[in-house]
Amino acid sequence: MSMPRTKSLQDDRFRLIWAFLLWEGHVGNARLRQVLDLETVQVSRLLTAFNDAYPGVTSADRATKRYVYTGREAPKDVALPSLEEYLAIIDRADAAGPWLNTQISFAPRPDPWMFASVQAACSARSGLKITYASLNSPDGSERTIYPHAIASMGSRWIIRAWCGQKGRHVDFLLDRVLSLSPVAGPDKVLPADDLWSQTVDLRLRAHDAHQENFAKLVQRHYFNGLKTARRTLRKALVPYYLQEMRIAVDPEKELPPAFQLQLINPDAVRGLLFPALSSR
Repeated sequence: MSMPRTKSLQDDRFRLIWAFLLWEGHVGNARLRQVLDLETVQVSRLLTAFNDAYPGVTSADRATKRYVYTGREAPKDVALPSLEEYLAIIDRADAAGPWLNTQISFAPRPDPWMFASVQAACSARSGLKITYASLNSPDGSERTIYPHAIASMGSRWIIRAWCGQKGRHVDFLLDRVLSLSPVAGPDKVLPADDLWSQTVDLRLRAHDAHQENFAKLVQRHYFNGLKTARRTLRKALVPYYLQEMRIAVDPEKELPPAFQLQLINPDAVRGLLFPALSSR
């Protein structure tokens, strides 16, 4: 009976390795020890066993002491871990990189290679040359960006990065990145991204236009029955949160049923809204 359990345990650990390779683009001894209660020697043996079982899947990067995913397809009997499984793994072990924000997520599954490339750039503080589709350039235009964070907000994955063309920190939607390739890091120290490092407290309540009985229903649904709630967000993510949650900033113009909630402290978000909203 011990052999099946050992085999199952090894399969589970191999699955962890697959998760890191697929969604981070590489795996190393130190990274695995963040999620496994194993010693360095044990993890080294595990990585050796994985590479023996799946030859050609990784290549050794001696400079960083990591194994890099080559992109080789997994065998047909290997069900690759989903993004949700990867996020659950790092969440349980409190092992998410400081650049990864998954505060709110029902975003579509991103391309694993692109997701891993952005994470790698954040971790290494390097850059990416991307072709990016925007409203002004729907067919895509080339940008050189230096990402430092990737965040899930509602239906979107957002890359927070310094844009070489605009000369400031801006947001890029991951699903609009048509292609990317790694480039070296910036040749100078970039300014701090205050909108990412600073937070703001949003105070919320049911929309004033609701009748009392419906307001109580909204309170139970969103606030566990409380009359108000407080949410602390990075300033850069505020407009996405307000849009996804349909929170009225101007309750006289933004009415139910499109808006069920309203912001009690709209002054706190002045200058943080999307252009179409901040012009009011």
